[in-house]
Amino acid sequence: MNIGINIKKLRRERCITQEQLAEYLNISVSAVSQWECGKTAPDISQLPILANIFKVSADVILGINVDLKEKRIEEIYMSALHDSFDGYRERAFDKIKKGLEEYPDSYRLKSTLAYGFKNVYEWDDGLTLREIIFLCQKVIDDNEIGMDAIELACYEYLKAGRLEEAERLAKSLPIYQHTGNELLTQVYTGNKLTDQLKINIMALNSLLVCNILDLTDQKHDDDEKLILCQKVLTIMETVFEDGNYCYHSQSIRIAHSEMLKIYANRNDTENSLTQLELVAKYAVMFDTYDQEGQYNSILFKGMKTGGYWKESPDDRHSKWILEKISKPNYDFIRENPRFIAVETLLKRHAL
Repeated sequence: MNIGINIKKLRRERCITQEQLAEYLNISVSAVSQWECGKTAPDISQLPILANIFKVSADVILGINVDLKEKRIEEIYMSALHDSFDGYRERAFDKIKKGLEEYPDSYRLKSTLAYGFKNVYEWDDGLTLREIIFLCQKVIDDNEIGMDAIELACYEYLKAGRLEEAERLAKSLPIYQHTGNELLTQVYTGNKLTDQLKINIMALNSLLVCNILDLTDQKHDDDEKLILCQKVLTIMETVFEDGNYCYHSQSIRIAHSEMLKIYANRNDTENSLTQLELVAKYAVMFDTYDQEGQYNSILFKGMKTGGYWKESPDDRHSKWILEKISKPNYDFIRENPRFIAVETLLKRHAL
């Protein structure tokens, strides 16, 4: 690593004299000359200033192979991501921590580590909250990943009861219409435009469905809740006309679960059993969909289905539903053959 050669090269490429560079840095010309001859090197505190003058990263000045570094960071990130998808969250967390020891300036790893704190340590630990907020603040200024950091920091501020700070961060993000995703539809053409439109529609559909389900939680009238749940189902059936919901089958399962709860509270046997069967169907669909597959619906044809973060290696929606329906409020249908059939199906997929 010859910093002096890199400084000399960058200076000449930008038509900056040694005298000008010395003036910018408030140092002597001889100091710049000694750098370029390899006799001395800049102080570490001068690297950000040099990077700003030359409009490059500090890695370029230091002679670090940026492509190799990014490739290595991507390998660390993907390895941790696969562990998290398989439910090994602590192992994924440790990989990101070790990656940051190797690349302490990586915004991507810092942001991922913040999520790791959130996912590994679920209890309301004051130290953990401070760690998450600290890491998020570190990456807020990074354009792409900073958006994730703002979102996560906002949630953690809410957890910590710091409502004004959460509101300030939330308002710092762009509104729906003024996002990079939307602007890219004006920039791209051809296949890139097609792919971006699919990404946007998928994101907006998820946002719409989640907001309707959240609105359902705010309603006190059960009949209104049923109508909202039906709207979710109608939207999903329209968007995924082939019934291949993959990851998004959990939204359908949530809607049917809400409907099941309402009908069970009413001791409505027929509707309770129907909703229970549908809850089981979509829980199993979520547990068994091909995470390496593709969507086939007209809107998302060719898009990868993708995976998701698991709580643990044996994390199954089927197992979670089994626990839910073991409660006394389902005793009025427990001996029904249809209930027993659902239990059998869920037990088969809960393992």
